[in-house]
Amino acid sequence: MGIAASFGEIAFMTYLLFLNLYRFLFIPERASPVMPLIPGVTIRFESLPWFLAAAGVVILTHELSHGFQCVVEGIPVRSSALLLAVVTFGGAVEPDEEALEASGMMSKMRIFAAGSLVNLATGLLVILIFGLFGGFLPAVASVFLHWVYFLSINLALVNMLPVYPLDGGQMLRTYLTSTQKGGRALEQVAMYGFIALMASNLVLSLIRFGLIPL
Repeated sequence: MGIAASFGEIAFMTYLLFLNLYRFLFIPERASPVMPLIPGVTIRFESLPWFLAAAGVVILTHELSHGFQCVVEGIPVRSSALLLAVVTFGGAVEPDEEALEASGMMSKMRIFAAGSLVNLATGLLVILIFGLFGGFLPAVASVFLHWVYFLSINLALVNMLPVYPLDGGQMLRTYLTSTQKGGRALEQVAMYGFIALMASNLVLSLIRFGLIPL
């Protein structure tokens, strides 16, 4: 499911970026801003606690899903850690590199895809919660869940871009080196192509909209 979802995520993200770039060039009034999340710059200080709390949940579930998939695939996890910083928490999972490298192509790709799959599922679950209980949620829970949804969906999509060291880039590298001659050259073309696509959206967003704080 993770590998299948990754193809959908990269296809959808590619479509959005090209569509937005087209709009910037030909229909600028219909373009959407593409902004990096920078605390204190594009994230207001009053929004920072919500951002940190939601980011902690999203990162923790992302990393734990990688760890669980490693266990399923029989890859030892050398270390794992929970990171506590002010009001948020995150996670870090480090698989045994030699065992990971020696595993099969599909095992590696399932491990790399697990994080974005869980983030996507989390975002869809929040949509379901709002659909069923949105009118009954306290304001605090509603704001928190909005941030969880926003970060989960964006991380799921951006993380699948074929840009190393993102998980999508690692999946592309795994596939190309296992099945294609000259795979590294194809990887470089894909990576720099998507970097250029992202950069053009960012630059045009800054020119048209400036920095938009959330």
